Amino acid sequence: MRKEKNIYNQQITARLTNDLVNRVDAICEEKMLARGSVIRNWIQRAVRDEEKVKDSRLITYPKPC
Repeated sequence: MRKEKNIYNQQITARLTNDLVNRVDAICEEKMLARGSVIRNWIQRAVRDEEKVKDSRLITYPKPC
């Protein structure tokens, strides 16, 4: 019997205001995309942007000869 692998390992719960959910739903409806995938992509983009900012703050010094 084949054992199915989970695509995602963890699930989180976030509380959003009704206004925010309605705004997200309007964007999703216009683009004909699922709410979950849109929110997940936005989170990934925000995390990548934060990581880039963090990486740009690191000061690298040349190795001594």
